[in-house]
Amino acid sequence: MRDSILKNIVSIVLRSCRNCLELPAFGQLPSLRRLVISNMDYVEYIDNYFPGGGPVRGFPSLEVLLISGLPNLVGLSREEGRELLPRLHEIYICNCPKLTLPRLSSPKLLTVSSSSNEVLSSISNLNHLTTLSVNGGDMISFPEEMLQNLTVLESLQIENFSQLKVLPTNLESLVSLKSFRIWGCQEIESLPDPGLRSLKSLQHLTISQCNNLSSLSESLGHLTALEELHVYRCPKLVTLPDSIKHLVSLRRLDIRGSELKTLPKALKHVPALQSLSISWYTELTSLPEWLGNLTSLQSLHIDYCPKIPSLPHGFQRLTNLQTLSIYGCRPELVRRCQKEKGEDWYKIAHIPKINL
Repeated sequence: MRDSILKNIVSIVLRSCRNCLELPAFGQLPSLRRLVISNMDYVEYIDNYFPGGGPVRGFPSLEVLLISGLPNLVGLSREEGRELLPRLHEIYICNCPKLTLPRLSSPKLLTVSSSSNEVLSSISNLNHLTTLSVNGGDMISFPEEMLQNLTVLESLQIENFSQLKVLPTNLESLVSLKSFRIWGCQEIESLPDPGLRSLKSLQHLTISQCNNLSSLSESLGHLTALEELHVYRCPKLVTLPDSIKHLVSLRRLDIRGSELKTLPKALKHVPALQSLSISWYTELTSLPEWLGNLTSLQSLHIDYCPKIPSLPHGFQRLTNLQTLSIYGCRPELVRRCQKEKGEDWYKIAHIPKINL
């Protein structure tokens, strides 16, 4: 790799070289910033530096690494214990079941797809990660050490684990976590307790398409920094915990597609709530009178709730409400909200923007 023609290469993409046994010494390219390696059955290492190979080594300028479809990849470097990938910022890994990640201080973003326990167990070696996304695997639980040492992690996504039964419980090290998204984990029945309560910095929590989720942890109330809670398409969820009344920072609540028959009473004690969306609640038969206690509410969306016949009188107390949207509900409700002639119009006439 000493050819002067190669020293200016900034991007390399190699795909489907099925008979390739070993990669060239790409780590000696001083300007290489992006490397994509995929679908090679026999490659065991990304960096094949050998002593005496040249003064440049360890991918000194590499910023983005994408590796996928490497069933026999065991490591990023053949040589351990030396400076490697000092400028690497993003790593994308898909279907590399034997890979163990080395200790690296530079990566900030890691995405792992079709993962194995070997890969997940070594994530804690990247202790300066700020964004982590893991998706698509057949495990029923995660390795205990997966999230250790990730003290600066700000965003965590766990997606498409169809057999996963429990979420990680050892969340204590995630002291900087601000955003947590759980999506498509069909066998999960509840959120981790007490692990959830240690997420003191969490601001955004999204739970979506978890078909067996039947309850949210009472530890939810310990998330005093939480500003947004989104719960989508969790059909077995029949209630929210009473502890939500302790979510003093909650500004937005969006709940869609569960079997809730009533809105939880604890919600009336969330004074900071500014946006509320309730959608696809086929069993919700009425809106409570105490909804008028949410005096900070600025936006309210009621969509596809076919059993709600009318609006409560408490709507008159929602003096800060700027937008009311009602879609896909029973025609009777829409008729009652018609401007100046509907029976419920006087309850909502003060709202500047009404969408029916």
